[in-house]
Amino acid sequence: MESHGHDADSVTSTLIKLAEECDMMKSLDEFDGYARVQGVCGDVLDVWIKTRNGTIEDASCRVQGCIPSKACMVSAIRLVKGKKIREVEEFSAREILLHLDLPEEAEHCAVLAVDALRAALKSLTKEA
Repeated sequence: MESHGHDADSVTSTLIKLAEECDMMKSLDEFDGYARVQGVCGDVLDVWIKTRNGTIEDASCRVQGCIPSKACMVSAIRLVKGKKIREVEEFSAREILLHLDLPEEAEHCAVLAVDALRAALKSLTKEA
């Protein structure tokens, strides 16, 4: 079975590595924005964001959920670090799916990751 030119074992291996990375992440000691989002699937995503001069300086997450949800959240964090907040506000689940080479069936996991990021952005303190 192939997925966008990558074999299924390669995609699965990538997802597992990202999920393991997610499991090792800790909350940020200092952060400007935080959100906890729960999907209809039951997955719970916590996201912490640290900003500086209108840019995402750092971010972290904790995910209680499936491997694709963990992989999507870690990928989302990787994709937004160093970007301007206004760029991140336009960030889409499609970008995560393309980055991970996931099928559209996993779209709900990517949407949940984007929802968590947006919720954390909405909670940013005035000083951020």
